[in-house]
Amino acid sequence: KSLADVGLVGRPNAGKSTLLSALTRANPRIADYPFSTLRPGLGVVPYGIYQRFVIADIPGLAEGAVEGKGLGHRFLRHIERTRLVVILIETLDPDYHNTLKKLVTDMSEFSDKLAGLPRIIVRSKADLDPPPDTVDENKTEVKFEHHISAVTGDGLPKLVDMIAEKLGLEKEGEY
Repeated sequence: KSLADVGLVGRPNAGKSTLLSALTRANPRIADYPFSTLRPGLGVVPYGIYQRFVIADIPGLAEGAVEGKGLGHRFLRHIERTRLVVILIETLDPDYHNTLKKLVTDMSEFSDKLAGLPRIIVRSKADLDPPPDTVDENKTEVKFEHHISAVTGDGLPKLVDMIAEKLGLEKEGEY
């Protein structure tokens, strides 16, 4: 049973709910504190005139989610019910490469299905200045496929196109 076409995954406060709100007509609770999202929120993204896809805002995965801490297993099961994962890493995260590594490891350890899901790695909150020691992405194996700001809208049309391409959708006209 599919929950959605796309699952937004990241640590608490990575910008998942803000992105859902920016791309869809969904009205998720958005707050400046961790764990404001307690259940998955869904939104529909129109793509061209005839296509659309459903995005699920998965509550933030805390450290130890794969061991069942918090509601980790429940949230990981929600991710299993998607076709594509968009992993959001916050621009201000000084340890972004370890954050990404841990998220990917948690998903892989939870199930083979999660390990095999296609993914897009996105740096969120691109309108904010990152700490100076995190600017050089060439120092690590982490390669962000895209940078976005859900607040300003920068990068969102390209992200929608990237998602649609991974889902095999073709744009016919403008919505």
